[in-house]
Amino acid sequence: MTAFVALLGIEVTVVPQAGHMLPKDYIGALLDAWLNYNRSTINCERSAMRDDEIKSVLIFYSIDDEAILNLKFKDIWEKFVIANIEGVSCRNVFHFEMSPEELSSLINSKNIPPKILKDIKSEFDLGANIMFVNPVVGEPIDGFMAHNFLSH
Repeated sequence: MTAFVALLGIEVTVVPQAGHMLPKDYIGALLDAWLNYNRSTINCERSAMRDDEIKSVLIFYSIDDEAILNLKFKDIWEKFVIANIEGVSCRNVFHFEMSPEELSSLINSKNIPPKILKDIKSEFDLGANIMFVNPVVGEPIDGFMAHNFLSH
């Protein structure tokens, strides 16, 4: 692996005794650190923005559908994401230049630009079932079940 990594010029971190599955505690701490401090490392088209241009994020999660049925988005965030429940996974994070309030309003308007709607559908196809509108640092101001956007 060392020669391969050197050839590509990338940095690799090996998690001791993790095998092919990274432990939940490791991933949870990594996501917490990313969400709180490092706002420019997720691989998506919007990540090309400078840190000072990013005003909000749309975070996609995969959480057991039955477990979150009839819960409000803040309850889902606290009981599953913050509590770091097993089986909850962050699928992707998109960066936006608009404020969280503007992004929430845009999504609520159902007049979503085709590119963003396509991204939402793609994330749903890849296993995400809920998305949260967050400021760059902090808790979500809104949340949406991804399946509500399939009929658009």
